[in-house]
Amino acid sequence: MKDLRKLLILVITIFLILGLVPFAEFGTIKVLAIPIFIKEGVTGVTFEQWSKMTPDEQQKAIDIARENARIEKQKAEIAAKFRVDLAAANEVTSQIASLPQVNEISLESELKIKTVRNSYDKLTNDQKKLIISIEQLSKAEERIKAIILDKTEPAVRGVLSKRFYKPGVVIEFSDEIGIKSSTLNNNNIVSGYKLSNEFSINGENVLEIKDQNNNVTIVKFTYDNIAPSKPVLSGKLTRFTKTIKGKGEPGCQLIIFKSKNKLGSSTVKSDGTFKIQIKKLKTSTKLTMYVVDRAGNKGEPLTVSVKKWLGLF
Repeated sequence: MKDLRKLLILVITIFLILGLVPFAEFGTIKVLAIPIFIKEGVTGVTFEQWSKMTPDEQQKAIDIARENARIEKQKAEIAAKFRVDLAAANEVTSQIASLPQVNEISLESELKIKTVRNSYDKLTNDQKKLIISIEQLSKAEERIKAIILDKTEPAVRGVLSKRFYKPGVVIEFSDEIGIKSSTLNNNNIVSGYKLSNEFSINGENVLEIKDQNNNVTIVKFTYDNIAPSKPVLSGKLTRFTKTIKGKGEPGCQLIIFKSKNKLGSSTVKSDGTFKIQIKKLKTSTKLTMYVVDRAGNKGEPLTVSVKKWLGLF
């Protein structure tokens, strides 16, 4: 009977060590106390040392083991939570990084900026603390707000509607919130563009400048790269002539010079004729006259000499 009891205690002890049966008070305390310190995670002692400890010492060791287990569990929970928070923060950080640069933001960026803001707002406070690029999102929001509120059309310098211009004239434009598109006759240009035959056509040209809020400035002007023809006089120029008459390109300005002194000017009429009143001139006086069109193109000059009588000598 005594041997059977020892065998039973040994079997129960082995089962308790293996965690196969719950602890139950049976037999001597020393024998049954062994699986308790294994179960409670007490480390740094042997079976023999544990069996020699007093109940108070055993309880103190168990309390320390439980506290250590609690701390480790807490660390694991904190680490797990941090991994979740970091993953969420990294996702939003990636969204912020995908936003256009502030100077490249347009009206079409509004939806994307709102989407990123919504993603950020859904984060917990701990997750938000892991976002270091929130300033980029704030600047993007400020930029899109400024674009939406802007109602001012882009400013254009160098050309005006219903005016005439020759090659070389510089077109400049700007806008407070930025230019979205700029075209001349549907060809893309940049501020500082010089009029040339590349994109300009003789006749009406259309300049269209659009800002980021789709405010548009349209300028329709005439491009002229052809110099007017040399003027033609009607009749002879004598020392008795008081009115110089002739023909030229309609709409052009006819200018007459005596040496470097301007004697007068006149606009060529729609029928191609002009006349200029002058004072009588001495025989052999040389006059130079040319026409300038509305674009500023200067025609080939005409030089004539004042005759004494009827243009004969």
